[in-house]
Amino acid sequence: MSYLENRLKQTPTGLRKVLYINWPLVVLLTAVASVGFLMLYSIAGAT
Repeated sequence: MSYLENRLKQTPTGLRKVLYINWPLVVLLTAVASVGFLMLYSIAGAT
C-alpha cells in the first residue's frame, strides 16, 4: 500500500473536517480583519 492510500484512509470527511481546522489561526485572522475594518470605518467618518 502506498503512502497516499494510507493517508486517504485517515483523512476526515464531512463535518469532521471542521475539527481539524487550525482554530487559533482562524481567530487571529478574524481579529486582524476586524481591527482593519474598524479602522477603515472610523477613517471614513463612521457615517
